[in-house]
Formats: sequence, C-alpha cells, structure tokens
Amino acid sequence: MKEAKPKFELSRVNSDGTEEEAQIVPLTEALKAKMNRRGFLGAGMTAATAVLILDGCSKRDYEPEPEPEPAEPEPEPVEPEPEPVEPNQAPVESSDRCGIKAHSDSVPALAMHPNGKMFFSGSFDNTIKIWSLPEGAHIKTLTGYYGMKNSLAVSPDGKQLFSEGYGNKVKIWSLPEGILLKTLPGHEDLILMLAVSPNSKWLVSLSLDNTIKIWSLPGGTLFKTLTGQTDDIITAFAITPDGTRLLAGKDDGRLVVWDFPEGTVRSTWDNAGKILSLFVTPDGKKVVTADSDGMIKLRNLSDGAVLKSLETHEPIYSMAVTPDGSRFVSVSNYKNIKLWSLPDATLIKTVEQEDYTESMAISPDGKWLVSGMYVGTIKLWDLPDVTYGNCLLDLECMEDTAKGSTYNVTDETGRTVTYTLPCGAPVPPGATCRCNCVPGKICTCNSQCPCQFNSCTCNKVCTCVPIYR
Repeated sequence: MKEAKPKFELSRVNSDGTEEEAQIVPLTEALKAKMNRRGFLGAGMTAATAVLILDGCSKRDYEPEPEPEPAEPEPEPVEPEPEPVEPNQAPVESSDRCGIKAHSDSVPALAMHPNGKMFFSGSFDNTIKIWSLPEGAHIKTLTGYYGMKNSLAVSPDGKQLFSEGYGNKVKIWSLPEGILLKTLPGHEDLILMLAVSPNSKWLVSLSLDNTIKIWSLPGGTLFKTLTGQTDDIITAFAITPDGTRLLAGKDDGRLVVWDFPEGTVRSTWDNAGKILSLFVTPDGKKVVTADSDGMIKLRNLSDGAVLKSLETHEPIYSMAVTPDGSRFVSVSNYKNIKLWSLPDATLIKTVEQEDYTESMAISPDGKWLVSGMYVGTIKLWDLPDVTYGNCLLDLECMEDTAKGSTYNVTDETGRTVTYTLPCGAPVPPGATCRCNCVPGKICTCNSQCPCQFNSCTCNKVCTCVPIYR
C-alpha cells in the first residue's frame, strides 16, 4: 500500500466565510525595489523568518517535536587582552589655544637671528615683527612690508634680513635697525621660500613660476636661474651645511641635487610622493624628506640610498632640525607637532593642537622651538622635549580688553629697547617694567614696584587687572 504524502494548499478566507485562490507574489519580485543596507537586511530577515515558520509548521504537524536540549552554561566573562603597543608609540600631549595674539592674521614665516637673542615673524597682516629670546617679548614692527608673507631668512653673519614682498619680489633689510635697503624684482609669481648660504654670500629664492634664483650678496645681484620642467614643479629646497650643494624636491617625487652655486645637476633620486619639506642634517651626511603620502625618508646624502622610511599617514608640511642634529620636529596636517630622534628616526612625542601651525623655527642654541599659527598666535616651546612655554603678545593687534606690560632694556650697544610681554610675566634681568594697561584696566604691582597712575617701575612682576563696573 502506497503511503500518502502530505499536500498543502494556500487559500484566502474572506470575512463572510467564502474562500478564494490565494494571491502569491514571488519574493524576488518584492525585492526588486531599491533598498539601503538596513532595508536589505530587514527584508532578508523577514524572508528567513517566514521560511522557518513554514518549515516548523510541517514538522510540528507530522513529526514528533524533539526534546529540548539542556542549555549549556554561559561561559564566564574573560578580561580582554591589552591592545598591542607598537615599539615606536610615543606619548601624546595637548596644547590649548592662546588667549592672546602676536599678529592679527596667520603667521606663515619665522626666522632666527644667529645670535640666538631674537627672531622674526612674517604675517598676512602685512607686518614683520622682531621678538626677543628667551622672553618672547615684542621689540619692533617693520614698516614698508606688503604682499604675501611666505618666507623669511637671515644671513648667517646676522647683518641682513630677507623677506618676500609684493608676492614676487625679495626685500633686503638691515639688522639690527630693520631699515629697508633694497627690493629685488625677477620672479614672475609668488615666492614660496628663501634661504641664505652658510658663508652669507648667496641668497636663494623659490617661486611658483617654477624657478630657483640665486642672488649674490650683499648687493642682491641675480647670478643664476635654475628652472624645473613644466610637469615637475619644484616644491622645497635646502642648502647643505658646507654650502656646496643645493637639494630641491619636486611634486613628481624626485629629489634633485645641484652643485652650488654653479647650478650643475649632480644627481636625481626618485621618491614615491610629492616632496613637501626637506632638510639636511647639520653634519651634512643625511637628508630627510617628507611627502604628501605621509612618508618621512632618511637618506644618505652621498648616494641617495634610503636608510629608513616612516609611515605617518598624514601629509607633513614643515620640518626643523636641532643644531646638534639629535632631534627634529615635524608638523602633520598643519596641526600636530611630532618630535623625532636622529639618526634612528624614532618618534618621541606628539603634541596635538586645536589650531593650525603655519611655520616653525629652532633657536641656534637648540633650547627653543617657535611655532607660528593660522590664528595669528606665536607659541614658544622648551626643547629638547617640546614643552609648552608661553604665547607672545603685541597689544597693537589685540582688542581693547587685552592686557600687557612694556619693558625698557639696554642692549650691548647702549641702545634702550622697549618691548612687550603679557601681564603677569616675570620681568627679564636688567629690565625696567612700565605697565601698559589699556582702557578698562588698572596696573597693580607688588610691594617692590612703586606705581603712580598707569605707570609702574618694578623689577619682579607687573600685572594688569580688569576694572569691574
């Protein structure tokens, strides 16, 4: 006798009890409409549930329901293993925004004086300012400076300051007076970078017109023009410490070495990404490049052989090396400052910042790092560990609520120099304090500082306090 197989039929039952043939829609037709990921997963879950229900119904009707298996005990919670730490992982610190400004616009240019007692800042607010070290006091603002401010350079003999002015011209200033001596035309587009040879005989300028120009000093006569190809723009350059070679990075990744100042190509080395920054170590044996792919490469200067490659995953727009060549700093994504050791190129520390860093410079004694910010702030850091020191102040670019103190200092030549520090800052040795409180403030000093009206003479700390109405 043949065993009858079960048969299933679908029907639709109306409210009055009559039956009709069921309407069946294939699932594939229902899913033809466009869905997002959540809708797709939801439809899949619904279809799977329907199949399980039908399959479960047939088993319950025609097969004995299996005995439920005893539930397995839940495993005891296990403590997660600690995250693996990379060998070169370094501590991360944060630096808050300053409440004061050194410029009223961004600061893309910084340069140190070789005596280590002052430095210069160039800003989009059309000014060049002179600051003291290590106090960070504002000494003087140079006039007659207009146009973009992408670069500053000081001659190693300390007698001249060079700046980019009117976009495509170079300006020469006397030091320490800060008097404009001469303007050099020649480039056809914006000047991006300036540098002076170690013997103070040559000035080098890089422009968006894809040329590097070499000028003789002190007069500023054009000596030679080095030209890149139309499809490989020159992006950065450096002069070797012995002054015999000029290295230039290009946006096609190549690194070109010229004899200096003759301008004869000595060698060309390939690099994967567009070179954004480079420097030669003080001993003249190695060159460090940083590119748009976030790669830092340490090379032999003799043959261009890559000794080490570091993947930072962030474009690096600026680097600076300490005078002893033991460390260098980099700025990635215009924000985070990273401290590296040399010659092993190991990451020591990262300082995270809220504002964009436009420029950096290290003092000749290696004790100070100065950074120029997009918001017009200049920060002073202690080296060798990049410890935050203080922010610099110029009352001229602050609102009426700003507070500051002015000081008179007699320099080596007998001149009296007046400069400004934030209120509450210690008075430098040998300086005379004159509180410079803006309207809405009163000047208070300690018992050693006699004060009358808005003028104080003190030798410790001078503070301006808001007047509460």
